[in-house]
Amino acid sequence: MSVIELVDYGYIVVYIYRSPDSKFWTFFKTLELTIQLAQAKRKKLLMCGDWNLKFISYNIRIQEI
Repeated sequence: MSVIELVDYGYIVVYIYRSPDSKFWTFFKTLELTIQLAQAKRKKLLMCGDWNLKFISYNIRIQEI
């Protein structure tokens, strides 16, 4: 993950690469914390990258999130 804060523009830009072999829930928790940080700073968030997510492969239930 690479992060840049563009102070003059009020943006936080995040580039994320997630290895296909990494744990989905670890990635998801890190993503959640990144979003919370941007919200706490009252900044706009631009996220991009290669997340290697195959939503069909994951059994996601609302209770788990």
